[in-house]
Amino acid sequence: MVHHYYFISRLAAELGKVLKEAVLVSAFSQQKDELILEFEKNDGSGFILKAELQQGVGLLSFPDSFQRARGNAADLFPEIISQKIREVKPVLFDRSFHLVFENDLQLCFKLYGNRCNVLLHNGIQTLKVFNHHLKNDLSAPPPTDIKELLPLFGTYSPDPALLKKHHPMLGKEEMADWEKIKRNAEPENEEALFRQFLHQLSKGMLYVCKKNKLVFVTVFPEGEILLKSLNPIEIAHFYQKVYWTINRFEKEKEQCLDTWEKNQFRIREQIRITEEQIRKHALSEGYRLQADLLMAYATQIEKGAEKVALPLFDGSKTLEIKVKKDLSVTENANRLYRKAKGEKENEKYLEQRLSEWKEQLVQNEAACQKIKEAKNRSDLKLYFQKEILVQENEEQQPYRLRTYMDFDIWIGKNAKGNDEMLRMAHKDDIWLHARNVAGSHVIIRRKKNQPIPKPVLEKAAEWAAYYSKAKSESLPVVIFTEKKYVRKLKGMPAGMVKTEKEKTIMIGPGG
Repeated sequence: MVHHYYFISRLAAELGKVLKEAVLVSAFSQQKDELILEFEKNDGSGFILKAELQQGVGLLSFPDSFQRARGNAADLFPEIISQKIREVKPVLFDRSFHLVFENDLQLCFKLYGNRCNVLLHNGIQTLKVFNHHLKNDLSAPPPTDIKELLPLFGTYSPDPALLKKHHPMLGKEEMADWEKIKRNAEPENEEALFRQFLHQLSKGMLYVCKKNKLVFVTVFPEGEILLKSLNPIEIAHFYQKVYWTINRFEKEKEQCLDTWEKNQFRIREQIRITEEQIRKHALSEGYRLQADLLMAYATQIEKGAEKVALPLFDGSKTLEIKVKKDLSVTENANRLYRKAKGEKENEKYLEQRLSEWKEQLVQNEAACQKIKEAKNRSDLKLYFQKEILVQENEEQQPYRLRTYMDFDIWIGKNAKGNDEMLRMAHKDDIWLHARNVAGSHVIIRRKKNQPIPKPVLEKAAEWAAYYSKAKSESLPVVIFTEKKYVRKLKGMPAGMVKTEKEKTIMIGPGG
C-alpha cells in the first residue's frame, strides 16, 4: 500500500503538519539511489526525510539522526536550500506529493513503483530530476491533480471493470480487499459498504503485517501484525526497516535458490548424459574388436573394399566394418587400434567425469538446503555472492560463458564481441559458426591433452545455431575448425572472418 494513492495522500497530509514553516538545511546524496533532506523546524528541532529510490523500490523513512560521510557526498538542489516550507501538497488521485517552498519552487516526490523519482519544478516546468535514467521525467510537466475524477469519486458500480475505471487509484490489493467485503454483502448494501471501504482507506488504522514471509502495509490486517498506527510517518519509517530485513532478504533468497536449483538440474542432466554415453560404450562393438576381426580374416578381405561383414569369434552374428579402400588390411587395423586406444581413454574420462558430477550434485544439494534454512542475509552471503560474482564477470566479458561436460564454451554477444573473443582464444580451441548466416561465434576451450567429446561439440553447435539467423531452421548447418584456421583479414567488418579446413555438422538449434 505504500505506493498507493490513499497512503501517499495520508503521508503528505501528516508531513504538512510536521514541516509547516520548516527550513530546508541541506539536501544531499551519498549513495546512488538515496536522497537525504534535513529540515530545521520552528521549535529548533531537526527532521530528516530519507528517500530510497532504487528501481522497483521507493521507500521514505524518517530517522532521528543521520551521520553524513565526510567524503563521497553530493549536495543537491541548491535552489531550495535555506528556503522555508510553505505547504506539503498531495496530488489529487495521483501517487505523488509536492513540498512547496516560499520561493515558489517545489520538490515533487513521484512514488510510481518502478519509476520513483524526485523532481524540482516551478509548478509548470520540471527543472531538475534526481534519477536521471528516467529521461521522460525531465521533459514532462510535473504531476497535477486529476480533477476529472472528482465527479466520479465515491460512485459505485457492481461491475469491477467499471468500478476500476471510476477509481483508478485503487490498486490490485485494494480491489482484492473490496472483493472480500463484497462477497459477504447483500446487493442492496454494496454501495454503502463501498463508501465505508473508501473511508477506511482514507482514515482507518494502518497496519504493517507479515504473511507468507513478506511484509506489507494495509488497512485490513491479516497474518502477523508487526505495527499498527494512525500515523503514516511512523508506519512508513517502520516499513522501510522491515522491508530490507524481510522482503529484500526473501527476494534475494528466492533468486539465489533459483540459481542453485537450476545448477542442480544441469548437473543431473550431465549425469544422465554421461551415464547414457557409458552405457552406449558398453553395448557397442568396440574398435579393438573390429581391428582384431580384420587381422583374423585378413586373407578373406578383398582389396579396395569400403566395408566388410565379418563373423564374430563366437559365431553369434556378423559385424559390418567400414575400411579405407586405399589402405591395406594391416593399416586399417592399426588405424582402428589407435581409435580403440582413444576410445578407452574416453571411457576412463567419462567414468571420472561421472564421479565428479555426482560429487558436485551432493555439494549442490547441500548448498540448496543451506539456502532454504538461511534466516538472514549473513547466512545467505556465501551463496549469493558467488551468484553475483558470476553475473558481474559475464557482464564484463565480450561473450556469454556456458559450461558443458566441464568444458567452457564462449558465445559472442555481438559482432565486436566476436572479434574480441577470437583474439582471446587459444589457437587449438574449436571455433564454430552457423553456415552462411549472421550469428554469434562460438568457441570451445580445449583442455590440455584432452580431445573434445562429441556431445560437447554437438552442444556448442546447437548454441551456434540458436544464436544465429538459422535459429528457425529445422536442421541448420554449422561449420567448425580449430581457431588457428580462423583469420581476420585487414578491412573486414566486425564479426567477419576467413576460415580454412572447416568441417560441418547438422544439428537442431538449442537455447
